[in-house]
Amino acid sequence: MGLGKQIKNKKVTTDVVLVTVVLVLLKLVHVISWSWFWVLSPLWLTGGFIFLVLSLMITALTLALNKEGSYRPVKKVLDKKIK
Repeated sequence: MGLGKQIKNKKVTTDVVLVTVVLVLLKLVHVISWSWFWVLSPLWLTGGFIFLVLSLMITALTLALNKEGSYRPVKKVLDKKIK
């Protein structure tokens, strides 16, 4: 990973934390009356996005390996062992 990409990743993380801290402070001093669900949304939205990207990557990898034939479903492995 290049230095530029590392700096960009740290900037995004810093931005999410900063926004969350600002929202929490605004909630605690009663400037906003949002629910805690929305105050903490930058954290869970970021986590959800990361989960979605990882899920898509795993699915793509599984499909690619299955297409190449190097991935064997568990049922085929079990059928060979039983026979």
